[in-house]
Amino acid sequence: MSKPLLDAIHSIQSLIANNRSAFRNERQTIRSLIDPILLTLGWDPNNYEQVQHEYTIGQERVDMALFLRGKAVALLEAKALGKRFGDKEIKQLSHYCFHAGIQTAILTNGAEWQIYRPQQLGNLPFEQRRLFHVQLGTDEESATFAARQLARLSHDAIEDLEDVAWNVLLGQFWQQHAAKELQEAFTRTLRQKFARNIDKRQKEVPLHVVRTFLQGKLGIKSQQLHRLPNPQLRPQPPKTDSDRAIILAGERILITYDYEIFVHTAEWLIRRGHLQHRDCPIHPSQRGGTNLLIHTEPKHAHGKDFSNPKKLSNGTYIETWGNINSKMSRVRHLLKRFGYPPETLQIEGFDAAASTTPRKGTDSAPATERAVVLDGERFLVQSARDVLLRTANWLSKKGHLRREDCPIRVGKMGEHRCLINTSSIHPDGTAFWAPKELENGLILEAMSSRDQSIRRARYLLTNYNFPTNTLQLIGFDY
Repeated sequence: MSKPLLDAIHSIQSLIANNRSAFRNERQTIRSLIDPILLTLGWDPNNYEQVQHEYTIGQERVDMALFLRGKAVALLEAKALGKRFGDKEIKQLSHYCFHAGIQTAILTNGAEWQIYRPQQLGNLPFEQRRLFHVQLGTDEESATFAARQLARLSHDAIEDLEDVAWNVLLGQFWQQHAAKELQEAFTRTLRQKFARNIDKRQKEVPLHVVRTFLQGKLGIKSQQLHRLPNPQLRPQPPKTDSDRAIILAGERILITYDYEIFVHTAEWLIRRGHLQHRDCPIHPSQRGGTNLLIHTEPKHAHGKDFSNPKKLSNGTYIETWGNINSKMSRVRHLLKRFGYPPETLQIEGFDAAASTTPRKGTDSAPATERAVVLDGERFLVQSARDVLLRTANWLSKKGHLRREDCPIRVGKMGEHRCLINTSSIHPDGTAFWAPKELENGLILEAMSSRDQSIRRARYLLTNYNFPTNTLQLIGFDY
């Protein structure tokens, strides 16, 4: 343990005890409580090559970035003494680290230090990505523990945090899987081969005996075992949206929303030195045209705003609007543009149509043909949102959906929201998330889930006295 670090912690303990009111602002906290710790850890706050203050990521700033051999290795966000970090601040700093390719996130108010590893532990919930958490406290025991833990952040040791993170991962795996599966397997074997041979009247070994035995033999925490249900074989649950992931050259990233396919692929390319400002504008396919995929501003070549822009870590914007098949086509085109084959990107947890690799000479290869049939008229569509758009245009051609009908609501929409209007503005003044212009010039709000889009299409028909079976779907699992 570093004696200078322990001495610095003792000094800070004394400062806090005697002058707590002096550290009510962030700047004074950094200068008097945080900088001395960093200095004893080998990070000179006055050396720009080691510590950069007000570090910029895109249009956002964090209090400090720590640099090692010219590369940012940690971001530090500070608060005034006594102020706590909530989930919002933790997730925000982790998000900055994740998208900037920086491994370590540090949050501190001078007396409390929280260290996270967002990149390496990216598949865990945010609260489980914490490597360690220390309070400087007021006694010798707290100071010693804090010194031992904070020494991991030293200029010479920070790269070894990878091993600490692996231990966290193994601990999480043990707690969530290994202990439970071991208990189940061990108990099942006892039931099958052991208990009946010793005492035929004993149908099974008592569970508390198994728990006590495993606790003593393997060092499993007793409360961890007592949380487990009575062990038995269970089938694996089906995959849900939480199991969806993309794999980029072997790197697996869990995702929740489809648009994250765009964002994570683009950030992956940025980390490899691609997607510079000079590459913009980037088109979504080889055909070119006025629609853009990535640009230095969230606008297409014809001047219209991106429907669903996301800002990347290098300051450019990516258009993430589209169904899953079009997303996959555009992402693979993006990879191909920078010399990566389409199979660089693999996906898990999506339907077959999305995971199909594009055929040569085509942008995508849907597994089944999708269509909507409206009163006998058949129209090819790509997504459920196209069903809603096609239904609205069909009604327009029938003489419905007039300007005087606006704003048009369906289902349980309140008075503040609408589905169709004369402009892309809701009655409460907020803008549509995904405006689509109809053939009659009215604007449709297309932002909705698959099921919601289909429900809204049927509600729209009933608004104009058409039965719901006027709409039939082909190729949809609905």
